[in-house]
Amino acid sequence: MVKIKGVVLVDHEPAEGVVLHLHPKSGSAAISSGITQADGAFQISTYSLGDGAPVGEYVITMVWSKFDVMTRTQVGDHLQGKYASQ
Repeated sequence: MVKIKGVVLVDHEPAEGVVLHLHPKSGSAAISSGITQADGAFQISTYSLGDGAPVGEYVITMVWSKFDVMTRTQVGDHLQGKYASQ
């Protein structure tokens, strides 16, 4: 496992609530993910919190949606789908 952490900025400002997924290009079937905090910081997890991702090459997708309390789902994408697909 390789520890992965970073910060997501949009227009030079921290972006809270951006969901990142690492999709393996080959090999591992595990999909690693993380979500940004108020300061834009994130850490990637696969099997346990903050454990990182298996060694390999990945395509990273990001969606910055808003949580809808009524439907208990994520709605929209402030990034307009630009980084949502592989």
